[in-house]
Amino acid sequence: MKICRVFGWLSSLLLCAVAAPRLSAAEATPQPPVFTGGVVTNGQRVFSWTPYPAADQYRILTTSNLLAPFIEDLAGVLSGNTWIQNSTAPVGFHRLQVTPLSSNALFAATLLNRITYGPSPDSVERIATIGPQRFLEEQLAWEQIAETIDTDPPITNAPIIVLPPPPPPPLTNWIRVAVTGTSSGLNFGMYLSGGSGRVYVDDVRLVYGTNADVGSNLLANADFEDPELTNGWIRGSSITTGTMITNSPTVDGLAASGTNCVLLVGNNNSTLSAGLYQPFTNANPPTSQRFTLSFSYLPVRQTVSNVYLIVRTSGTAATSTVPLPNPPPTPPTPPTPPTPPPAVSPAYEKLTNTLAQIEDLRSWHVLHAVRSQRQLYEILVQFFDNHFCTQYSKTKEWFDNEKEQYVTNETVRARLATEMDWREHAKWRAALMNTNCNFYDLLKISIESPAMIIYLDTVLNKKSAANENYGREILELHTFGADNGYVQQDIVDLAKVWTGWSVDKKAPADANNPFAPAVLDRTNDVGVWTLNFVTNDHSYATKRMFTNVVVAPRFGPPYGGQPYSLILSNYTGTNGLAEGYAVIDHLAKSPYTAEFLSVKLCRLFVHEHFEIDTYDYTAPNPSLEVQLVKACITAWDTPAADGRRGNIRSILNVILNSDLFRGHAASAQKVKTPLELAVSAVRALRLNSTDINGWVSSTGDTDGYGIAYSSGSSSPLVRMGNMSLFNKAEPDGYSEFGRLWLNTANLCERMRFVQHLLMPTTSSTKSSDYGSGGTKNTSNPAALVRAKLPAASWNNAGAVADYFLGVLYPGEGRANLDLDRQAAINFLNTDDAGNTSTFILASHDTRLRGMVAMLMCFPRFQEQ
Repeated sequence: MKICRVFGWLSSLLLCAVAAPRLSAAEATPQPPVFTGGVVTNGQRVFSWTPYPAADQYRILTTSNLLAPFIEDLAGVLSGNTWIQNSTAPVGFHRLQVTPLSSNALFAATLLNRITYGPSPDSVERIATIGPQRFLEEQLAWEQIAETIDTDPPITNAPIIVLPPPPPPPLTNWIRVAVTGTSSGLNFGMYLSGGSGRVYVDDVRLVYGTNADVGSNLLANADFEDPELTNGWIRGSSITTGTMITNSPTVDGLAASGTNCVLLVGNNNSTLSAGLYQPFTNANPPTSQRFTLSFSYLPVRQTVSNVYLIVRTSGTAATSTVPLPNPPPTPPTPPTPPTPPPAVSPAYEKLTNTLAQIEDLRSWHVLHAVRSQRQLYEILVQFFDNHFCTQYSKTKEWFDNEKEQYVTNETVRARLATEMDWREHAKWRAALMNTNCNFYDLLKISIESPAMIIYLDTVLNKKSAANENYGREILELHTFGADNGYVQQDIVDLAKVWTGWSVDKKAPADANNPFAPAVLDRTNDVGVWTLNFVTNDHSYATKRMFTNVVVAPRFGPPYGGQPYSLILSNYTGTNGLAEGYAVIDHLAKSPYTAEFLSVKLCRLFVHEHFEIDTYDYTAPNPSLEVQLVKACITAWDTPAADGRRGNIRSILNVILNSDLFRGHAASAQKVKTPLELAVSAVRALRLNSTDINGWVSSTGDTDGYGIAYSSGSSSPLVRMGNMSLFNKAEPDGYSEFGRLWLNTANLCERMRFVQHLLMPTTSSTKSSDYGSGGTKNTSNPAALVRAKLPAASWNNAGAVADYFLGVLYPGEGRANLDLDRQAAINFLNTDDAGNTSTFILASHDTRLRGMVAMLMCFPRFQEQ
């Protein structure tokens, strides 16, 4: 599909259409671009136009006659949504032609941004391989995606063990050496040169003449059979006490001559008289007298390199220099293993053993958002946990103020408050894993949750003083929506339904029995703080709700005009608890609840402009939004495989397969929450890899704590918009409305977060704002480049920029990213002083980090 607009030059004046407003969220097919300006300046004509969503290519076509065909004008310069032409060019008519992304590419980008917590290198490749429809089907069948991240043990990248070299072969053969020369004196000696060492020597002979070993030996005790190293031998200063006559160390025990030899141990020396020496004759031979000395030695490996055995007579004419074996090579320093990805299992183990603090639950939740392959499932879990919002600090306060006499330890009280949130959260997860999960199942979890009973004051609700808080919120926030199908009297009667619902400590075997008595010793007995129904506190009066009213006519058949009253009477004793279940069954089947939840899910997945209590489903020519919500209500009211209504996946199927979701109406129409921003930033850089050593590392990661909790300072989520997971004070949950998340301070904190994420772990400033937790948010974009681009592209600034633009902005289209791409290339090719400097991956790590951080700070990355 190509979209065109025509404009023209007449006497250098631009004719352009009036600027149109930005794309409406409801426009599944956007209007063609509108020209926003045209000027002649510095001898150039400059056109600009509103960017077309997901434009893959802009082209300027020209003709001098509107009756003639248009051809491409290559004389001007296209830059983003601007075209520049020399003013001397011929006057003519021009057409802007837009080639948008394919519908499949747009759909794929929306899927990555909505049913996952943002594109990752792996998910971008997977959706390109299997196609967006198959990707969606995989995610909708999340129970079939195998996942073990909660039980996978921590990865340990142990240092490489460098084994020492094998021992030298055993000493077997003596080596015989001979040398002929004259002597300037009457002494013979041997010593070590070059360093301290040791060597075995035997059968030393010094004879007249030039024939080795022929003639009388001029040396005494030179075969070392005399056990005392005396008899003519003199120890010089370099000879250490270790020098001795000893048995041969050879395997066969045989010396070169006889059985003994001398072990010569000495320090570095260059003087004969400092070695082991002896005078060899009393005669005074002429200077021309030739001598031949010979000896045997064993090549013992030394402890230092370049040690020599020197055997000689006085002077240097008759000298033998024997290099001794060097020590084995020093084992190479083993490389430092990379830090492996933090494991999920330690936090999970704490959570399942009531040892977790709230920061452990937050970390675990963030890690699942980052790493889980069941991304749509994780988003649904977060949605319903947020829909049925509870507050950790209020639960903790209840233990502090109401149960301190039973739980005296502060740490234990914090753990119990966390455990209540975790127990509730785990039940959402378990319920949503069932393909037949419906809204009633989730509402039932909520009403039974001790965290909810405490949070909305049901724990205070007694027949003597009914508390209306929960009765109001279950209608306004959990089912019907504010002021939608109920009045104050309905709240009054609903409050009585929940009287007697309380929390107490019960034996583990009775944890799911609301009628079981509490343990006798709440301080010392093992037990679980759980739902407890107190019959004496329950009001058994008749409750009349939604009487004398009918479903609003705007719903149309089969709902409009139908009564939906609920009267509860004749409940006695423990049956009083059943009133609560009767109420939620009634609420879960109401078209008001179906509408409210459908609208909230449409806001989650499509755009934020869906409305509650305003749509007339009977009106002619309904908007696409009205049609989608009506289709959701129909799906809600259609029995699923188990015969029940309100099936969650049925509604998801309607929304995610709708034209609104698949087209421009959903693409980039939402602002990321702080959680979505932080998780998407990590996911965009995260690729696990295993190197040749078998070491596992990640190119982008977090331990969860660094995002949701930082000791000693506010967490990034709190700084980016006061998003304290599991601890929202107001019961309405965190909003899908972008305007509530964006202001100057919050945007600055978003930029601060991505800048910290892109800092290397060695940076001294990485922990300055978020404490030590901030150092647990790591990135290595250079490693990601090496993993995903061919080596020939590593130093290509354009190729590197294109890769990151593709991961960060898959739904934008190349044409709309032209200026961003050029900015990224310029950044890579510019040094810190502002000078042109060609990008080289190996030496410009900081430059690459800065470029990626810059792209994440652009407005587009705040969208999804």
